[in-house]
Amino acid sequence: MFDLFRSGSGGGVPAHAPTPDTDRQLTLFMYPSCPFCARVLMHIRRLGIEVPTRHIHAEPEAMAELVQRTGRRTVPMLLIDDEPLHESADIMAWLSAYAERGA
Repeated sequence: MFDLFRSGSGGGVPAHAPTPDTDRQLTLFMYPSCPFCARVLMHIRRLGIEVPTRHIHAEPEAMAELVQRTGRRTVPMLLIDDEPLHESADIMAWLSAYAERGA
């Protein structure tokens, strides 16, 4: 059975994402009842890092920005220095590497 809330992605950092080895400006576009968003938020808490969020249903300007930047309405989407990253497993893998950069 697929475990939607498992902590690992089983994969590495996506090649198309900015490298996680330096400080980055991050924003997570999400909405609370999205199970994939909840998965990413739980992972962020486990990592002990802070990532600002934008609630696409409560903030109309957040939805507009999401569509303008990506052409999509799907979340979660992690904005990394103006570069979008979709897919919860990819986001979690990237955030894990990012959290370990200073270790």
